[in-house]
Amino acid sequence: MKGGNFPAGTADACQFGPPDYADAVGGITFTSQAVTPTGSGTARYFYSWGPHRHHGDEAMRDRLMTMAGMAFAEDKAMIEAQQSILNATPEPTIMPTVHDKGITLYNLINKRLSGAEHNAT
Repeated sequence: MKGGNFPAGTADACQFGPPDYADAVGGITFTSQAVTPTGSGTARYFYSWGPHRHHGDEAMRDRLMTMAGMAFAEDKAMIEAQQSILNATPEPTIMPTVHDKGITLYNLINKRLSGAEHNAT
């Protein structure tokens, strides 16, 4: 994901579409996150966060990664608590919210494709 700081009115000027990052007044950063399952109920969470080369330096990168580490430590505590509840609940039912649309669609596509692959063999 990419983000930046833009002058007031940029969203309206872009009709709420993607802005031109050449118009950013600063704070252009990128972040990348990947969750890799490692087994039943376990996963590795990889992340990075840093400034665009024209909007920061190594010191800013280090500050951003420190903040990300703090945020992901909070997430880790919540994710582990959720997993504990799932482990203790016989036949748990996941109730997705509107915020889960991306992963819900991914899971549906993955299920459909793996079913088609299974049926083709």
